[in-house]
Amino acid sequence: MFAKIRKLVFVVVTALSLAACGSGTEDTSSVSDATGSAALKTSTSRISSSMDDVEEEVSGAIYSNSSDLELINDDQDQVIGLRFVVDVPQGAVIDKASVRFTVDEVSTGTGDLEISAEHVTDAESFANSSYNVSSRTTFSETVSWKPGNWNVVGESGDEQETPDLAALIQKVVDQPQWQPGQHVVLVVKGTGRRTASSYDGDAANAPLLNVDYFDDGNTGDTGTDPVQPNQPPELSGTPALTVAEGEGYVFTPVAVDADNDDLVFSISNLPSWANFSAVNGGLSGTPDYSQSGTYTNISISVTDGAATVSLAIFSITVTDVNRAPVISGLAPTQVVAGGSYQFTPSASDQDGDALAFSITGKPAWATFDSSTGRLFGTPSVSDAGNYENVGIAVWLLATSSG
Repeated sequence: MFAKIRKLVFVVVTALSLAACGSGTEDTSSVSDATGSAALKTSTSRISSSMDDVEEEVSGAIYSNSSDLELINDDQDQVIGLRFVVDVPQGAVIDKASVRFTVDEVSTGTGDLEISAEHVTDAESFANSSYNVSSRTTFSETVSWKPGNWNVVGESGDEQETPDLAALIQKVVDQPQWQPGQHVVLVVKGTGRRTASSYDGDAANAPLLNVDYFDDGNTGDTGTDPVQPNQPPELSGTPALTVAEGEGYVFTPVAVDADNDDLVFSISNLPSWANFSAVNGGLSGTPDYSQSGTYTNISISVTDGAATVSLAIFSITVTDVNRAPVISGLAPTQVVAGGSYQFTPSASDQDGDALAFSITGKPAWATFDSSTGRLFGTPSVSDAGNYENVGIAVWLLATSSG
């Protein structure tokens, strides 16, 4: 399915001149080997749109027109999304890749960042919808970055350049449906603060992606395996549409991919009481007794990185479960003739329903209040004796839901 990569035995590297800025540009240097030559090329891409460098707040809100980019803390640890054009052919060997920022504000102290790449062939631009950055599925590979202090506004040097991101870009361009000129999204999370120029604040100094890669430059019949058309995955399964409060819900769809591609699952409109696995598409959870209702427009999807398929949209209705009321209390077991007797039990209902009380074996000399469960009275001398099997019960007068 993938083109074979020829092993290069490097002998001589000719003069190399790499572009340091611009968007979507390419420079080439020849690299000789024992059997021919391969080309070391560079693709550069600068952020070129307000919707290509965004900040996602803890609330999920997307801030797309900021005058700068806080990596990461801006009163809270946010998530940064960066989207670049990558003009690299499918299957090219990535030698080195990095993003270079420009200092917008002096920012120092400890910083600990983690960078990942979205698991998709051609990443879509960001949108002003909740959690549009962090909800994107990324490859498992990540790159850690502990940037040094940024002491000079306008500086764009080694301290402002990420570590090597070649492993991330390689995962993207190795996808069978990748085409040069498509888009890569990088997601940045972590702690600390480094303040960089953004597209809206200073477009000429917006983040810049540099990718160095090897490409043998051959066209036509190279003797390598042909790239086969991708076959989209298949997704099936019938989720349960109801679950009672307090009961567990489990549904795992069945996914099959004829190409044996790695699959990643996603969900839209996840119920608040449920958890979801991006590994197997499993939806599970136990709604509590305050979460009855219908949860609509749930959609489970799976992607092989090139194609995405989804189950039919469905809803889950959580049915209300009424819990039994609770009654307690220790009633006096003796009273002197002519003396006063009274007992009121304690009762409650977790659902807030109205309660009523009943009694069995009530002594003739006693009075019972069915609204409170109170048993009281004054026995006379003629009432002396044992009164057995007296029982007070509580029951629901009406449910809170009517």
